[in-house]
Amino acid sequence: MDSKRIAQDDRESFSLWYASQMEKQGRACAICRRPFEDTKATEPMVDHDARHCGPRNHCAVCRRGLLCMRCNNGIGLFGENTESMARAIAYLDSSPVDLSQPGYTRCWGRRQTWEYRADLKMDLDKAQQMRELRAAGLSRKQLAALFGVSVATVKSVTSGKSWREPA
Repeated sequence: MDSKRIAQDDRESFSLWYASQMEKQGRACAICRRPFEDTKATEPMVDHDARHCGPRNHCAVCRRGLLCMRCNNGIGLFGENTESMARAIAYLDSSPVDLSQPGYTRCWGRRQTWEYRADLKMDLDKAQQMRELRAAGLSRKQLAALFGVSVATVKSVTSGKSWREPA
């Protein structure tokens, strides 16, 4: 069999695997579960187990799944070391802050963090109520007056860009 024929067989095999994997994963990242259409990466990335063929060579055996760019880069930055990842998870879970309490909000800056602000007009329950009222037909202006926030805040909340559940 010549090399062109082998390459064609590999492409067909990969295409079948890729389509099957997309359906199996529900067209979403295998780790964060975000739909691929919602991620910044233009194409899902094929994750390979580098222990099998090394970091630069890949084969059909070492394919694990499809990841978004963030999750694929995250695994790579941890060097695929599951012990380090487990320590990172334990570290994140040890936070003294209870983010489920009303008044906690995500603060955007150089790093995404959560902080408590007693002066907030919104909480997660109010955001859900706002989304329901918007779906029921209230205008953004009406919602802004009802909740005492700006029309821009109503747009951000009802579109899901802000006031999502803490992950």
